[in-house]
Amino acid sequence: MLREPFYMSGRHAESGLGVYAGWVAHEKSFASGQVFFSEDRDIAILLSGECFPEPAIVTRLRRKGHNFGDGKGTWLAHLYEEEGSKFWESLNGSFSGLLIDKRGARAFLFNDRYGTERVYWHQTADAFYFASEAKALLRVLPELREFDQEGVAQFLTFGCTVNWRTLFRGIEILPGGSCWVFRENSSKKERYFDSRTWEALPHLSADSFQDKFDETFKQIVPRYFDSDSPLGLALTGGLDTRMILACEPPNTTRPVTYTFTGEAGDTFDDRVATEVAKTCGLEHQLLRLGQDFFSDFAMHADETVYVTDGCFGIIGAHEIYFNKQARQLAPVRLKEGFDGLVEWIMVSRRRCDHGISR
Repeated sequence: MLREPFYMSGRHAESGLGVYAGWVAHEKSFASGQVFFSEDRDIAILLSGECFPEPAIVTRLRRKGHNFGDGKGTWLAHLYEEEGSKFWESLNGSFSGLLIDKRGARAFLFNDRYGTERVYWHQTADAFYFASEAKALLRVLPELREFDQEGVAQFLTFGCTVNWRTLFRGIEILPGGSCWVFRENSSKKERYFDSRTWEALPHLSADSFQDKFDETFKQIVPRYFDSDSPLGLALTGGLDTRMILACEPPNTTRPVTYTFTGEAGDTFDDRVATEVAKTCGLEHQLLRLGQDFFSDFAMHADETVYVTDGCFGIIGAHEIYFNKQARQLAPVRLKEGFDGLVEWIMVSRRRCDHGISR
Protein backbone atom coordinates (compact mmCIF):
# COMPACT_ATOMS: atom_id res chain seq x y z
CA MET A 1 0.00 0.00 0.00
CA LEU A 2 3.01 2.31 0.40
CA ARG A 3 3.28 3.10 -3.31
CA GLU A 4 3.52 6.89 -3.54
CA PRO A 5 6.42 9.15 -2.50
CA PHE A 6 4.03 11.48 -0.65
CA TYR A 7 2.68 8.69 1.59
CA MET A 8 3.68 8.37 5.22
CA SER A 9 3.72 5.09 7.11
CA GLY A 10 4.30 3.57 10.51
CA ARG A 11 3.79 0.49 12.64
CA HIS A 12 2.37 -0.23 16.06
CA ALA A 13 2.34 -3.45 18.03
CA GLU A 14 1.06 -4.67 21.36
CA SER A 15 2.70 -8.07 21.52
CA GLY A 16 1.12 -8.82 24.88
CA LEU A 17 -2.28 -8.68 23.22
CA GLY A 18 -1.15 -10.27 19.98
CA VAL A 19 -1.99 -7.15 17.96
CA TYR A 20 0.26 -5.99 15.13
CA ALA A 21 -0.69 -3.21 12.74
CA GLY A 22 0.77 -0.83 10.18
CA TRP A 23 -0.62 2.32 8.63
CA VAL A 24 -0.24 4.39 5.48
CA ALA A 25 -1.48 7.98 5.13
CA HIS A 26 -1.04 11.12 3.05
CA GLU A 27 1.32 13.69 4.46
CA LYS A 28 -0.51 16.48 6.34
CA SER A 29 -3.75 14.47 6.32
CA PHE A 30 -5.91 13.77 9.36
CA ALA A 31 -4.40 10.30 9.72
CA SER A 32 -0.78 11.43 9.37
CA GLY A 33 -0.65 12.35 13.07
CA GLN A 34 -1.29 8.84 14.31
CA VAL A 35 -0.88 6.76 16.39
CA PHE A 36 -3.38 8.61 18.65
CA PHE A 37 -2.72 7.88 22.33
CA SER A 38 -4.35 8.68 25.65
CA GLU A 39 -2.22 10.48 28.25
CA ASP A 40 -0.95 7.27 29.83
CA ARG A 41 -0.72 5.53 26.42
CA ASP A 42 -3.04 2.72 27.52
CA ILE A 43 -5.36 3.56 24.64
CA ALA A 44 -4.05 3.64 21.07
CA ILE A 45 -6.00 4.36 17.88
CA LEU A 46 -4.94 3.81 14.27
CA LEU A 47 -7.23 5.39 11.71
CA SER A 48 -7.87 5.57 7.97
CA GLY A 49 -9.96 8.50 6.72
CA GLU A 50 -11.00 11.38 8.94
CA CYS A 51 -13.33 12.23 11.83
CA PHE A 52 -14.85 15.65 12.40
CA PRO A 53 -15.43 16.40 16.09
CA GLU A 54 -18.29 18.55 17.21
CA PRO A 55 -16.88 21.66 18.94
CA ALA A 56 -18.91 20.77 22.02
CA ILE A 57 -17.07 17.44 22.32
CA VAL A 58 -13.65 19.08 22.30
CA THR A 59 -14.78 21.68 24.83
CA ARG A 60 -16.21 19.02 27.14
CA LEU A 61 -13.01 16.94 27.00
CA ARG A 62 -10.86 19.94 27.85
CA ARG A 63 -13.09 20.87 30.78
CA LYS A 64 -12.61 17.35 32.14
CA GLY A 65 -8.86 17.87 32.16
CA HIS A 66 -7.85 16.08 28.95
CA ASN A 67 -4.78 17.56 27.31
CA PHE A 68 -4.46 16.59 23.65
CA GLY A 69 -2.63 19.50 22.07
CA ASP A 70 -3.37 20.76 18.58
CA GLY A 71 -3.36 17.45 16.71
CA LYS A 72 -6.50 16.82 14.67
CA GLY A 73 -6.97 13.27 15.87
CA THR A 74 -5.59 13.23 19.39
CA TRP A 75 -9.04 13.84 20.90
CA LEU A 76 -10.19 10.38 19.79
CA ALA A 77 -8.42 8.36 22.49
CA HIS A 78 -9.65 10.76 25.16
CA LEU A 79 -13.21 10.51 23.90
CA TYR A 80 -13.05 6.72 24.21
CA GLU A 81 -11.81 7.10 27.80
CA GLU A 82 -14.89 9.15 28.63
CA GLU A 83 -17.58 7.34 26.64
CA GLY A 84 -16.45 3.70 26.45
CA SER A 85 -18.91 1.65 24.38
CA LYS A 86 -20.73 4.85 23.30
CA PHE A 87 -17.54 6.11 21.64
CA TRP A 88 -18.38 4.80 18.17
CA GLU A 89 -21.74 6.56 18.07
CA SER A 90 -20.02 9.93 18.58
CA LEU A 91 -17.77 9.56 15.53
CA ASN A 92 -18.69 11.57 12.47
CA GLY A 93 -16.96 11.14 9.15
CA SER A 94 -15.62 8.58 6.71
CA PHE A 95 -13.25 6.28 8.59
CA SER A 96 -12.08 2.84 9.60
CA GLY A 97 -9.78 2.10 12.48
CA LEU A 98 -8.24 -0.09 15.11
CA LEU A 99 -8.55 0.78 18.79
CA ILE A 100 -6.27 -1.00 21.25
CA ASP A 101 -7.39 -0.93 24.88
CA LYS A 102 -4.55 -2.25 27.04
CA ARG A 103 -6.56 -1.67 30.23
CA GLY A 104 -9.34 -3.96 29.05
CA ALA A 105 -6.95 -6.36 27.27
CA ARG A 106 -8.92 -6.03 24.04
CA ALA A 107 -8.84 -4.51 20.58
CA PHE A 108 -11.64 -3.13 18.41
CA LEU A 109 -11.84 -3.05 14.62
CA PHE A 110 -14.41 -0.49 13.47
CA ASN A 111 -15.60 1.58 10.53
CA ASP A 112 -18.07 4.31 9.61
CA ARG A 113 -21.80 3.75 9.40
CA TYR A 114 -21.88 2.95 5.69
CA GLY A 115 -18.58 1.14 5.35
CA THR A 116 -17.28 3.91 3.10
CA GLU A 117 -13.73 3.31 4.31
CA ARG A 118 -13.34 -0.34 3.44
CA VAL A 119 -11.74 -2.98 5.61
CA TYR A 120 -10.98 -6.30 3.94
CA TRP A 121 -10.55 -9.28 6.27
CA HIS A 122 -9.75 -12.98 6.39
CA GLN A 123 -9.65 -15.30 9.36
CA THR A 124 -7.58 -18.46 9.74
CA ALA A 125 -7.32 -20.91 12.61
CA ASP A 126 -4.35 -18.94 13.95
CA ALA A 127 -4.95 -15.25 13.16
CA PHE A 128 -7.28 -12.53 11.94
CA TYR A 129 -5.94 -10.47 9.03
CA PHE A 130 -7.31 -7.10 7.90
CA ALA A 131 -6.31 -4.32 5.51
CA SER A 132 -7.71 -1.26 3.75
CA GLU A 133 -6.90 -2.82 0.39
CA ALA A 134 -7.40 -6.41 -0.71
CA LYS A 135 -4.02 -6.51 -2.40
CA ALA A 136 -2.32 -6.30 0.99
CA LEU A 137 -4.01 -9.55 2.06
CA LEU A 138 -3.26 -11.19 -1.28
CA ARG A 139 0.41 -10.34 -0.80
CA VAL A 140 0.75 -12.12 2.56
CA LEU A 141 -1.86 -14.84 1.93
CA PRO A 142 -1.15 -16.09 -1.60
CA GLU A 143 -3.63 -18.94 -1.18
CA LEU A 144 -6.40 -16.33 -1.48
CA ARG A 145 -5.38 -15.34 -5.02
CA GLU A 146 -8.45 -16.88 -6.58
CA PHE A 147 -11.66 -15.29 -7.80
CA ASP A 148 -14.87 -15.76 -5.87
CA GLN A 149 -17.36 -16.94 -8.49
CA GLU A 150 -20.39 -15.39 -6.79
CA GLY A 151 -18.53 -12.11 -6.34
CA VAL A 152 -17.57 -12.01 -10.01
CA ALA A 153 -21.16 -12.77 -11.03
CA GLN A 154 -22.42 -9.91 -8.86
CA PHE A 155 -19.81 -7.55 -10.30
CA LEU A 156 -20.76 -8.41 -13.88
CA THR A 157 -24.48 -8.01 -13.07
CA PHE A 158 -24.52 -4.93 -10.85
CA GLY A 159 -21.13 -3.32 -11.42
CA CYS A 160 -20.12 -4.10 -7.82
CA THR A 161 -20.23 -6.89 -5.26
CA VAL A 162 -23.02 -6.91 -2.66
CA ASN A 163 -23.59 -8.13 0.89
CA TRP A 164 -19.99 -7.36 1.88
CA ARG A 165 -18.64 -9.92 -0.58
CA THR A 166 -15.47 -9.25 -2.62
CA LEU A 167 -14.02 -10.49 -5.88
CA PHE A 168 -11.63 -12.77 -4.01
CA ARG A 169 -12.32 -16.15 -2.45
CA GLY A 170 -12.05 -16.02 1.32
CA ILE A 171 -11.83 -12.23 1.60
CA GLU A 172 -14.82 -10.28 2.92
CA ILE A 173 -15.54 -6.60 3.66
CA LEU A 174 -16.30 -5.37 7.16
CA PRO A 175 -20.01 -4.39 7.23
CA GLY A 176 -20.77 -0.71 7.76
CA GLY A 177 -21.23 0.38 11.36
CA SER A 178 -19.16 -2.51 12.73
CA CYS A 179 -17.35 -2.69 16.03
CA TRP A 180 -15.67 -6.09 16.28
CA VAL A 181 -13.99 -6.79 19.59
CA PHE A 182 -11.03 -9.16 19.99
CA ARG A 183 -9.84 -10.62 23.26
CA GLU A 184 -7.42 -13.42 24.01
CA ASN A 185 -8.67 -16.50 22.10
CA SER A 186 -12.06 -14.94 21.38
CA SER A 187 -13.80 -12.42 19.15
CA LYS A 188 -17.26 -10.91 18.92
CA LYS A 189 -18.69 -9.33 15.78
CA GLU A 190 -20.99 -6.48 16.78
CA ARG A 191 -22.49 -3.43 15.08
CA TYR A 192 -23.00 -0.06 16.73
CA PHE A 193 -25.28 1.21 13.96
CA ASP A 194 -28.18 -0.19 11.98
CA SER A 195 -29.76 1.85 9.18
CA ARG A 196 -33.19 0.84 10.46
CA THR A 197 -32.57 3.13 13.43
CA TRP A 198 -32.64 6.15 11.14
CA GLU A 199 -35.33 4.72 8.89
CA ALA A 200 -37.67 4.50 11.90
CA LEU A 201 -37.34 8.19 12.79
CA PRO A 202 -40.48 10.36 12.49
CA HIS A 203 -41.08 11.85 9.05
CA LEU A 204 -40.38 15.54 8.54
CA SER A 205 -42.63 17.80 6.57
CA ALA A 206 -41.20 19.28 3.37
CA ASP A 207 -40.69 22.66 5.04
CA SER A 208 -39.10 21.16 8.16
CA PHE A 209 -36.78 19.06 6.06
CA GLN A 210 -35.67 22.06 4.02
CA ASP A 211 -35.00 24.09 7.17
CA LYS A 212 -32.98 21.30 8.79
CA PHE A 213 -31.09 20.61 5.57
CA ASP A 214 -30.11 24.27 5.18
CA GLU A 215 -29.01 24.44 8.81
CA THR A 216 -26.96 21.25 8.62
CA PHE A 217 -25.36 22.08 5.27
CA LYS A 218 -24.21 25.50 6.48
CA GLN A 219 -22.80 23.92 9.64
CA ILE A 220 -20.99 20.97 8.01
CA VAL A 221 -19.55 22.25 4.72
CA PRO A 222 -17.15 24.86 6.19
CA ARG A 223 -15.27 22.03 7.97
CA TYR A 224 -14.10 20.78 4.59
CA PHE A 225 -12.32 24.04 3.88
CA ASP A 226 -10.14 23.55 6.98
CA SER A 227 -7.02 22.07 5.43
CA ASP A 228 -3.32 22.24 6.17
CA SER A 229 -2.64 21.71 2.46
CA PRO A 230 -3.72 23.71 -0.60
CA LEU A 231 -7.31 22.89 -1.49
CA GLY A 232 -8.75 22.19 -4.91
CA LEU A 233 -12.46 22.29 -5.74
CA ALA A 234 -13.76 20.15 -8.60
CA LEU A 235 -16.47 22.23 -10.26
CA THR A 236 -19.22 20.90 -12.50
CA GLY A 237 -22.23 22.53 -14.08
CA GLY A 238 -24.57 21.16 -11.43
CA LEU A 239 -26.13 22.71 -8.37
CA ASP A 240 -24.00 20.76 -5.88
CA THR A 241 -20.72 22.61 -6.28
CA ARG A 242 -22.48 25.97 -6.29
CA MET A 243 -24.02 25.05 -2.92
CA ILE A 244 -20.53 24.20 -1.63
CA LEU A 245 -19.15 27.56 -2.78
CA ALA A 246 -22.11 29.36 -1.20
CA CYS A 247 -20.98 27.94 2.16
CA GLU A 248 -17.30 28.83 1.73
CA PRO A 249 -16.21 30.28 5.08
CA PRO A 250 -14.54 33.72 5.17
CA ASN A 251 -10.91 34.27 6.09
CA THR A 252 -9.68 30.92 4.74
CA THR A 253 -7.23 30.09 1.98
CA ARG A 254 -9.34 30.11 -1.16
CA PRO A 255 -9.39 26.95 -3.27
CA VAL A 256 -8.24 26.62 -6.84
CA THR A 257 -11.02 25.23 -9.03
CA TYR A 258 -10.91 22.91 -12.00
CA THR A 259 -13.13 20.80 -14.24
CA PHE A 260 -12.28 17.46 -15.85
CA THR A 261 -13.00 17.57 -19.56
CA GLY A 262 -12.22 16.04 -22.94
CA GLU A 263 -9.31 16.46 -25.29
CA ALA A 264 -10.76 19.49 -27.05
CA GLY A 265 -13.78 21.80 -27.09
CA ASP A 266 -15.97 23.03 -24.25
CA THR A 267 -18.72 21.04 -22.61
CA PHE A 268 -21.70 22.40 -20.68
CA ASP A 269 -19.81 21.65 -17.44
CA ASP A 270 -16.79 23.57 -18.72
CA ARG A 271 -18.77 26.70 -19.54
CA VAL A 272 -20.91 26.81 -16.40
CA ALA A 273 -18.06 25.95 -14.02
CA THR A 274 -15.83 28.61 -15.56
CA GLU A 275 -18.54 31.23 -15.12
CA VAL A 276 -19.23 30.17 -11.52
CA ALA A 277 -15.53 30.39 -10.63
CA LYS A 278 -15.24 33.81 -12.28
CA THR A 279 -18.28 35.09 -10.36
CA CYS A 280 -16.71 33.92 -7.09
CA GLY A 281 -13.32 35.41 -7.96
CA LEU A 282 -11.57 32.02 -8.08
CA GLU A 283 -8.87 30.72 -10.35
CA HIS A 284 -10.21 28.02 -12.69
CA GLN A 285 -8.59 25.53 -15.03
CA LEU A 286 -9.79 22.88 -17.45
CA LEU A 287 -7.95 19.58 -16.95
CA ARG A 288 -8.00 17.70 -20.24
CA LEU A 289 -7.36 14.22 -21.52
CA GLY A 290 -4.12 14.38 -23.49
CA GLN A 291 -2.83 12.25 -26.31
CA ASP A 292 -0.67 10.35 -23.81
CA PHE A 293 -3.85 9.03 -22.17
CA PHE A 294 -4.82 7.30 -25.40
CA SER A 295 -1.33 6.19 -26.43
CA ASP A 296 -0.68 4.72 -22.96
CA PHE A 297 -4.23 3.52 -22.38
CA ALA A 298 -3.25 -0.08 -21.62
CA MET A 299 -0.95 1.11 -18.83
CA HIS A 300 -3.67 3.36 -17.37
CA ALA A 301 -6.19 0.52 -17.48
CA ASP A 302 -3.82 -1.92 -15.77
CA GLU A 303 -2.98 0.60 -13.07
CA THR A 304 -6.66 1.33 -12.45
CA VAL A 305 -7.49 -2.34 -11.95
CA TYR A 306 -4.55 -2.81 -9.57
CA VAL A 307 -5.09 0.31 -7.49
CA THR A 308 -8.83 -0.28 -7.07
CA ASP A 309 -8.52 -4.00 -6.26
CA GLY A 310 -10.44 -4.77 -9.43
CA CYS A 311 -13.42 -2.55 -8.59
CA PHE A 312 -12.69 -0.27 -11.55
CA GLY A 313 -11.75 -1.33 -15.07
CA ILE A 314 -11.12 0.46 -18.32
CA ILE A 315 -14.18 2.70 -17.94
CA GLY A 316 -12.54 4.26 -14.86
CA ALA A 317 -9.02 4.64 -16.26
CA HIS A 318 -9.48 8.38 -16.75
CA GLU A 319 -10.00 8.93 -13.00
CA ILE A 320 -6.37 8.26 -12.06
CA TYR A 321 -5.16 10.25 -15.06
CA PHE A 322 -7.19 13.29 -14.01
CA ASN A 323 -6.26 12.95 -10.35
CA LYS A 324 -2.58 13.18 -11.21
CA GLN A 325 -3.25 16.53 -12.88
CA ALA A 326 -5.40 17.68 -9.99
CA ARG A 327 -2.70 16.89 -7.45
CA GLN A 328 -0.27 19.19 -9.27
CA LEU A 329 -2.66 22.04 -8.47
CA ALA A 330 -3.62 20.97 -4.92
CA PRO A 331 -3.16 17.72 -2.96
CA VAL A 332 -6.66 17.90 -1.47
CA ARG A 333 -9.76 17.71 -3.64
CA LEU A 334 -13.15 18.96 -2.49
CA LYS A 335 -16.08 17.80 -4.57
CA GLU A 336 -19.68 16.69 -4.44
CA GLY A 337 -20.29 13.02 -3.86
CA PHE A 338 -23.31 10.84 -4.51
CA ASP A 339 -26.64 12.67 -4.35
CA GLY A 340 -24.98 16.01 -3.61
CA LEU A 341 -23.18 14.97 -0.45
CA VAL A 342 -19.85 16.60 0.18
CA GLU A 343 -16.63 14.71 -0.33
CA TRP A 344 -13.12 15.59 0.92
CA ILE A 345 -10.35 13.36 -0.42
CA MET A 346 -6.61 13.38 -0.62
CA VAL A 347 -5.85 13.13 -4.33
CA SER A 348 -3.71 10.17 -5.32
CA ARG A 349 -3.73 7.02 -7.36
CA ARG A 350 -6.08 5.04 -5.19
CA ARG A 351 -9.56 3.54 -5.28
CA CYS A 352 -12.43 5.99 -5.63
CA ASP A 353 -14.20 6.22 -2.27
CA HIS A 354 -17.26 8.41 -1.99
CA GLY A 355 -17.77 10.28 1.26
CA ILE A 356 -20.81 10.96 3.36
CA SER A 357 -21.96 14.23 4.85
CA ARG A 358 -20.07 14.77 8.09
